[in-house]
Amino acid sequence: MLVGAFYACSDPSSPKKTGAVKTTASTPDAVPSTASPSAPAPSGTPSPVPGQGAVTPCTDDEISVTVRTDRDPVPSAAFLRIFIKIKNTSARTCSRDLGADAQEAQIKQGEKRIWSSDDCNALHGTNVVSLAPNTDGQEFFTDWNTTSSSPSTCKEGRALVEQGSYQVFGRLGTKMSAPANFRVS
Repeated sequence: MLVGAFYACSDPSSPKKTGAVKTTASTPDAVPSTASPSAPAPSGTPSPVPGQGAVTPCTDDEISVTVRTDRDPVPSAAFLRIFIKIKNTSARTCSRDLGADAQEAQIKQGEKRIWSSDDCNALHGTNVVSLAPNTDGQEFFTDWNTTSSSPSTCKEGRALVEQGSYQVFGRLGTKMSAPANFRVS
């Protein structure tokens, strides 16, 4: 077995994707997977959680993804905390990958894409968990520093966005949240 650690340097002013690191909701409804860290990444539909019997994957129709911000408005050049909440809304226990690879926060202004938590941050892996039905779910967060981004602008200075109205969306796999509106002042 090969075990490695990777360290990535980045501009201290660039946003950090912390979504899969910090769980702010209670977690009795989520049981971590017993899969080994060297297991291959899932493609398409997640597989049942190993060691947890007949727990089958949650479909997009069985989960809700909601997004919110910690304040409105956010001053230009300040950090905005974005929360993504994932909840099993079905009547059965099911599993879903809640890892950073599956999560994304995306900011738009109208139809124009402004920023994504996936643009300048290395993926952090998978985390397939068993989700109990109709519980509070799990909440994750990431921070945005009011700059625009694209995968090609990570190593250069990124421009502050203009003052105005924006929308943030949360995504888990193919399931998108409704937008949360906020302003940059």
